[in-house]
Amino acid sequence: MDESQDMQWWLGRYGRLGRFMREVTTKSLAGAHEEHMNAQAQITANHSRVYGPVNFSTQDFFHAALRKRPEVTFEQPRPGASKLPIVNGRAVVFWRYANRDGVDVLTKKFGTSGSRVAAFNMAKTARQEILDLDVDEELQLTAADLAFLEKVEDAAAIEEGRFYPVTVVAYSSNVSGLYQILCADAELNDDGTLSLNDVQTLSTDLREQAQAERAVAKRFDNGPKKQFNLKSKTGNEG
Repeated sequence: MDESQDMQWWLGRYGRLGRFMREVTTKSLAGAHEEHMNAQAQITANHSRVYGPVNFSTQDFFHAALRKRPEVTFEQPRPGASKLPIVNGRAVVFWRYANRDGVDVLTKKFGTSGSRVAAFNMAKTARQEILDLDVDEELQLTAADLAFLEKVEDAAAIEEGRFYPVTVVAYSSNVSGLYQILCADAELNDDGTLSLNDVQTLSTDLREQAQAERAVAKRFDNGPKKQFNLKSKTGNEG
C-alpha cells in the first residue's frame, strides 16, 4: 500500500485527526516498548503493574496524547470499566494479543468478560463535531488530505447506527521488540475472537529491528550443527 492509500485509511476513520492518530499510535507503541526494554517502566510503575505492564504503558501513552485534543472524548463501556477514547465517532481499543511472533490474531480471544464485550456495545452519545473545526498546524493535513476528507464527510453525514464502531490496534510483542501491529475495523464474535476488516499493517523501527534479528538467527540456525558422540555409562567411570 502506497503512502497516499495508507493515509486515506487513517483519514477515513478519524477524519481530520487521521495523521495525528497514525503518529500517536506509532509513538505510543514504540515508546512503551523502548521504555520496557531498559526496565524504566518497572521503576516508573514501582512494580505495581505485574500483569502485562507493557500493555498498560502503551495505553497510558496513547490516552495521554489524545487528552491534549479537545475533539476526543473518553467514555465508559459500562460502569466500573476503564474509559475508551472516542475519536470521530469511533471507539479505539489497544490489544496485545500475544507475547511472541507467529501467532494468528484471528485465533486469539479478545475476551468474553463484561468489560471487553461492552466495548463493542457502546451506545452513541452526542455526535462529535470535529469535522467542522478549523485545521490547526499540528494535524499536518495536505491539500490531498483535505480533498479526500470532503468525500468522507459526505459519507459520514448519512451514517446510522446505535453503537460506536470499533477500531482495534492489535499487536504481538515482548522485550525483544514488536512483531506484528494490525489496525482494523473489528467486530466481536460469539466465541470471543474478533473479525477484522480492512486491516492495515503498521511499522515501527522496533518492528523492523525484530524482523532483521529473526532473519539473522534463522540463517545461523540453518548452518551445520556439531555432532557429539556420547557413550552410555558403564558404571565404571572415575
